[in-house]
Amino acid sequence: MPRILLVMGMAGALAGCRGRDSIELRLENVGSAPLESLVIYTTGRPYRVGNLSPGTSMRMMVGADGESHIEVEHGRVERRRSRVGTYFESGYGGSITMRLAPDSVVAVLDSIRI
Repeated sequence: MPRILLVMGMAGALAGCRGRDSIELRLENVGSAPLESLVIYTTGRPYRVGNLSPGTSMRMMVGADGESHIEVEHGRVERRRSRVGTYFESGYGGSITMRLAPDSVVAVLDSIRI
């Protein structure tokens, strides 16, 4: 009996390891101006990116505390915040690619899996 509990406990611990930052997020600036002071928000977590120059991209890992979507905020003086139509929860995996311009979210490719 103790062996079964040990195996079940280890399986639960391994399943929980994926939940922290398990979504790969790729950001592409397809605009002609930089995205300044860029911050990505998920439920319970801000990710401070900094500046993203025109024509460049970057990758990062993100996660959430519970049910979440992504919000993108940028701008040095006037802050602009946009909600991105994605859905994931803690423990989900996969990737999201976002093509951004200073005035809009141009495209989103969502490959999220449970």
